[in-house]
Amino acid sequence: MIDGGIKERIKSIVGEKNFTDNPFDLIAYSADGSEAEGMAEAISWVITSEQVSEIMKLANEKRFTVTPRGAATGLSGGAVAKQGLIMDFSRMNTILEIDQKNLTATVEAGVVLADLNKELEKQGTGLFFPPMPASDSVAQVGGSIAENAGGVRAVKYGVMRDWILGLEIVLPTGEIINEGGKTRKNVSGYDLIGLLTGSEGTLGIITKATVGLTPIPESRLSALAYFDTPENAGKFIFALFQSGLDISAGEILDRQTLNTVAGYTGMDFPDCGAMILLEMDGDMEDIKRRLAKLEELFKSSVGISDYRLAWDPVENLELWRARKAALPSMAQLKPNVVIEDTTVPLSKIPELLKRMEELAKQFNIRIPCYGHIGDGNIHPMFLFDPRDHDEAKRAHDAVKVMGDIVLKDLQGTVTGEHGVGTEKKMFMLAEHGQAKMNLWRRIKKAFDPNGILNPGKIFDYD
Repeated sequence: MIDGGIKERIKSIVGEKNFTDNPFDLIAYSADGSEAEGMAEAISWVITSEQVSEIMKLANEKRFTVTPRGAATGLSGGAVAKQGLIMDFSRMNTILEIDQKNLTATVEAGVVLADLNKELEKQGTGLFFPPMPASDSVAQVGGSIAENAGGVRAVKYGVMRDWILGLEIVLPTGEIINEGGKTRKNVSGYDLIGLLTGSEGTLGIITKATVGLTPIPESRLSALAYFDTPENAGKFIFALFQSGLDISAGEILDRQTLNTVAGYTGMDFPDCGAMILLEMDGDMEDIKRRLAKLEELFKSSVGISDYRLAWDPVENLELWRARKAALPSMAQLKPNVVIEDTTVPLSKIPELLKRMEELAKQFNIRIPCYGHIGDGNIHPMFLFDPRDHDEAKRAHDAVKVMGDIVLKDLQGTVTGEHGVGTEKKMFMLAEHGQAKMNLWRRIKKAFDPNGILNPGKIFDYD
């Protein structure tokens, strides 16, 4: 409970303009990109790590909970608070250093991913920060690290953890620690960067990060192919990787998704079961050589009805229009959606796509699928109208069955990049087992003895 006295002490730390308990503000902060909802008691905007530290010390003294929050683009409820204080990092958004010699940038937690790349371009560095979740135009560095975000280019460049060299962390008890730095290799002590990345704000608060940078590829070109069935699209991926072709992105859109994109954008697609979109980057001549090899692979593969190659950057951008429109186009079908991010071994992709089609028929709902087929990370979209209570129940029941399919039959995981939050807690015991969850609880207790930091996320602590 945050009483009047506590609110005054928070104001004394962050300033009057950086605090609110206005009900309209609290409502605006009551959700993220998921179905989760909850009302905090107050909101503070932090400007410095020292302010974060002082608030956490106060929270431990007075036993109120704190939920760190970035841009709230998360899709699992991780930034939603049902009590206590929301700590907003949007005003802690300074790019502290761009070190071209060491290929690093040091930034505050509230820096937007796209803004970092814009600044790198503005300074003419010739470098970029590769992780690119779909929300990179608004997603912040701190939240993206906390979720271990991925994106369309993860198949080549990996996820956030692959690019984090150093972190400044405020522990739940208020201490400020620094882990890592600018070195590319560092194995002294426990890997706290690995532990904090993907911890969803439950073990510590990331206030600053030193990230790795890499040279911008000379060019990017893409290709797409239309398949008679999603299963054949999945099988094609095996042949693609066996061919040795190096792709920087590999995406799939099934027929339902293509239909909604067509209605949303006016684009035309041939009759097919699914479309695969591939990207290659690097030296232009090398890309064109690989595109020519890819064309031969298209011609020899089963189930391809048509394909298209982009031989110049303008055509390349046109090919990506459909993928960018996939999520917003879903609003044409139903007002609500549960966005899943199942990830399975590459060999299981065809079966996953087939099982999602069967699941849609079983529960009489729509489950369009799209996502990162290059790394087995598919997004089944469980669509429903919340005013139709029976349909809503069927959709949520189907999500539970999907979890069983992915974990028991396909040796996968229920989340590849969106995190657990509150929305996927129900799967954690089945995926990880009791012994591991007991270990998680001991780790949580060691970091956060009073259980005040982002409570109720990932698993239940008691």
